[in-house]
Amino acid sequence: MDAMSCVGCRFLNLSKEQEEHIIQRHFRRRDWQDIDPGESFFHKSISPEEIFRELLMIPRFQLRGSWGRRSRFVYHYGFNIDVGVFPKQHGPTRTTKRVEIVCACVQCPVCRVHPPTEIVTVYPVH
Repeated sequence: MDAMSCVGCRFLNLSKEQEEHIIQRHFRRRDWQDIDPGESFFHKSISPEEIFRELLMIPRFQLRGSWGRRSRFVYHYGFNIDVGVFPKQHGPTRTTKRVEIVCACVQCPVCRVHPPTEIVTVYPVH
């Protein structure tokens, strides 16, 4: 059975544990000037609930994706508003409308295929 034809595989999943990880790691309420090199975080104008609600409603086939580091699958998604900031290696911090969604491949309880559906983390990217 094709994973995209299975209702259980069509959308991304997010556990409460991973929600907490994302909130603690990427929703820090700091000034943009205080961002550490290599870090990115969501802006105060968008709540974790808004991010999660939006991402979990998108059918997987509408997301652009590719294999990332550590055998994780990475999707990218663009919002209509600035959602966060990310540091430039040699320059000022920038705002962004895009997020990176890092997923693990988990076995679907319905079709037993291992699609990349379990969200590991989400953060703003350029």
